[in-house]
Amino acid sequence: MRSMRCWRWTAGTSSAPARAYLRAYTYQRLALLYLPVTDSSYQSWWQQAVRCFRDGAALLDTPVDPVTIPFDGTVLPGYFLKSDDSPGRHRTLIMVGGGDTFVEDLYFYIGPAAVKRGYQVLIVDLPGQGELPFAGLPMRADAEAPMGAVVDYLLDRPDVDPDTLAAFGVSGGGYFVPRAATRDPRIKACVAASAIPDFREYTTQGDPRAERYARRLGSSLYQSILALMGRRLRARLILVETYQWRWGGGHRNRMAGDVAGVHVRPGTDQLPAAAAHRGVRVRHGPGQPGAAAPLPRPGA
Repeated sequence: MRSMRCWRWTAGTSSAPARAYLRAYTYQRLALLYLPVTDSSYQSWWQQAVRCFRDGAALLDTPVDPVTIPFDGTVLPGYFLKSDDSPGRHRTLIMVGGGDTFVEDLYFYIGPAAVKRGYQVLIVDLPGQGELPFAGLPMRADAEAPMGAVVDYLLDRPDVDPDTLAAFGVSGGGYFVPRAATRDPRIKACVAASAIPDFREYTTQGDPRAERYARRLGSSLYQSILALMGRRLRARLILVETYQWRWGGGHRNRMAGDVAGVHVRPGTDQLPAAAAHRGVRVRHGPGQPGAAAPLPRPGA
């Protein structure tokens, strides 16, 4: 109930029907955490949750406009929130979530609060997030590729100020956003909660057992998830299955390993040289400092 009250007061509306629709979204959305993605009803339940969100969003005091961003043969879904209707270009914030988020969730993190402070906001799903794995887009380590498409979209809008474009990432977004920002100078500022400059170190936490799993499996990601979840076996299995699905099914170890730095190819680093002066630890391979070799996609 406490979390529902918090979401109510951050919903950016005085409309009781809007709050009711948004509450309905949260109930159905959270229930999906305990439904396997392989369940035949998963997508229909998710689509029903999205309908609740959009019905509520249509009644909000601040418009929440659905947008689609072309990328890799499909589209990245998102929503754009305008700070006001005044002409000209305005400062704009991109928000990216992590491995558990759907784009609608991100509205509650920062949408109304950012608009209140004069920011336009684009919330968006990157590959592997939301329902994009159903469209054949699993997570990928080179976050600068989809983030580049997001920035392209924003800079084509006449209401976005290119000199004040910022990005904010939470959870896994704490890896995706800093990585993209250090490779794309069009992103002028970034905030990570929390920053993940070294995914391998994050997942192993210096545990020798996790290091052994990393060498054996190509990534300790799933073993770390199992260790962190703790209690109910069924819930743990659903979570692991969901992460496997988000990382590309049978290709999960290779893709997660690319992020974790276990079998990253020579020439690919975790954060480039541009981050060094910020106190971020950087590891380079041979070749031009800061240059990132394209990472293989599943099936490549």
